[in-house]
Amino acid sequence: MSLLGKLTATYGSCAMLPRDGDSVVGCLRFCPKAIASMAEAGTLCMRPAYPAGPSDWLVELRFPSLEEIDDRALAVRYLMTGSPQRQASLHQRKGIGTRLVRGLEEWAREKGWRAVVAIA
Repeated sequence: MSLLGKLTATYGSCAMLPRDGDSVVGCLRFCPKAIASMAEAGTLCMRPAYPAGPSDWLVELRFPSLEEIDDRALAVRYLMTGSPQRQASLHQRKGIGTRLVRGLEEWAREKGWRAVVAIA
């Protein structure tokens, strides 16, 4: 199982992908701040080019359940609109990033998270 798979299985989600038809036009990846802050997590890169995170062995660690986490904050680890392969994108400056963050805030509130922080 990948890191993103484990995060999704444990906490319900770890990413939002806005689409325009069949095309993904952005990405927001997040995880509990408690996971991002684990010494074993290192920098916990969640860029799409590194879907397994800093190391495959991180997946083998036990992740606490939501009920076990005192600091119920989500950490945004990656936010991108448009395509990283293009300098200019038709999808940038269209409010996609704002809608992603607002969508995450709404989802987090519904799931019992109390804060969303950006770790960049």
